[in-house]
Amino acid sequence: MKKLPVGIQTFSEIINQDYLYIDKMGIALSLIERFNCNHGCRQHPQQAQQQSQVQ
Repeated sequence: MKKLPVGIQTFSEIINQDYLYIDKMGIALSLIERFNCNHGCRQHPQQAQQQSQVQ
């Protein structure tokens, strides 16, 4: 069983030391598309929804 990377800060250490790694890029992309955050926005989802209702 692989170790959990608790406190590990670098991707290379996670890979080289055989820690568990779960790629969440797909989740991040779906959130970006869902809330239309193309430029690194940090809006709360309710704020984004309220603004889309106004437009």
